[in-house]
Amino acid sequence: SKAPKKGLNLDFFHTPNGEPCYIGHDDGYYDARQRFLMIVQQMRQTLGDDAVTFIQDRGFWGEDFMKAMTDMDLCFIQWEKGYEDDAWNDKYTYSGQTTIIRRKNNTRDRSKLRFYFREQLWKKHPNGRRIIVRTSAVNGKVREFSIVTNDPALSAEKIIELIFNRWIQEGDFSYENSHF
Repeated sequence: SKAPKKGLNLDFFHTPNGEPCYIGHDDGYYDARQRFLMIVQQMRQTLGDDAVTFIQDRGFWGEDFMKAMTDMDLCFIQWEKGYEDDAWNDKYTYSGQTTIIRRKNNTRDRSKLRFYFREQLWKKHPNGRRIIVRTSAVNGKVREFSIVTNDPALSAEKIIELIFNRWIQEGDFSYENSHF
C-alpha cells in the first residue's frame, strides 16, 4: 500500500554482562553509524564522560566511522569486515590460548569454547591491534576470525571473551522480533 509509514529506531547500549544501560531512539533519517555517534554524545552528557570501549558488529565497519570514534576518545572492538582467513602466519606480537564459557539466552544453556590467538599490530588506527582467532566448530572444522581494536588496555583474552559473548543481545532482539 502507499500509506505513509513511520519507523522508530531503538539503539540499546549494554554492559559487558548484557544488561541494557542506555537507550536512544530516533526516526529513520540517520544511518546507524551517525545515530551511534549522536547517542554516545547524549550518553556522555547523561552518565559522564568516562572512557568507554564499544563492542560492535561488522555493520559499523567503516574507516571514517572508526576515525570519528578515535577522535571522540572512544575505543572500539569489532569483527574485521572482509577478513579472508589469510593472516594467521603474519608477524605477531603475542600469542596464546583462552577458554570462555559462552552464555546463551537460557542460564542453563552454556558452552565451553577454546580459542587460539595471535595478536598483531594494526596500523590503520592509533593503538590499533588485530587479533586473529582460531577455534573448532562443532563439526571439527577450524574457523578463523579477525578482531580489531584501538583499546590499548584490554588483554587479548578479555577482548575475545567480550566479542564472542556479545551475541546474547542479538539473540534477545531476534527473540523479540519472533514473539512480539
